[in-house]
Formats: sequence, structure tokens, C-alpha cells
Amino acid sequence: IRQRMADLTAALNGWLSEAPHPEKASPQRLAELLKSIDDAPQLRWYKQCPDLVVKAHFLLGVASVARAVQGPSASLHTHAGKDEQVAALLQRLVERFFIIPEHGNILEAWHDGRLDSYNATLWRA
Repeated sequence: IRQRMADLTAALNGWLSEAPHPEKASPQRLAELLKSIDDAPQLRWYKQCPDLVVKAHFLLGVASVARAVQGPSASLHTHAGKDEQVAALLQRLVERFFIIPEHGNILEAWHDGRLDSYNATLWRA
């Protein structure tokens, strides 16, 4: 699970870094990445991964893509968010990884908290 999560994290981050170049970061490529996450049965048990850093980076990658693509005001919505397959896959992944029965959708709060934590760590360094 650990290696699969690390590989997918790198692929998601790679897609985001290439997003300013639509010919490199196509909606179809993003759909393929999201589908590989959605189809991977071992990722349904991602919580069992003992490597907390890899797990956090994986969730940060999924959350970063979701926030960059979902919603009409998202920075990459016009590029990839209008693609029906991307939208459906992202919605499923958000529901799987960021919906907590007692709290609802925690994606934004979790993502903001994680980014704040990383920024604070960088400022201390």
C-alpha cells in the first residue's frame, strides 16, 4: 500500500505542476490517475498504512487536486473540472477520503490545516 500511495502522490503532484501547460496535464490524464486510485482495492484500506508521512502526502495530493479542480471558482475548473469523468471520480474520492459521518465533508478544513502546518514548519526552518 505504501509504495502505491507514494507513486500516486507523485503522479498527482506531477499533474498539478504541469497544469499550467494544458497539453501536458490533460483532463484525460487526470481521469486516468483518479481512476487508478478509485479502482485500487488496497487504497480502500489506506488507513492501515503505518507510514503516516506517506499517508498524509497521499491525502494532501488528492485534496489539492480536488480543491484545484472542483467547483466553478477553482483555479483549474475550466481546464479539467468540466470533464464529467474527472468530476465524478473526484466526487467519489472526496466521499471516500474526506467525508466523516460525524463531521461531514472535512476536505477544506483538513487541507487548510495541513497547509498551515507545512507553512509553519517552513517558517521555523
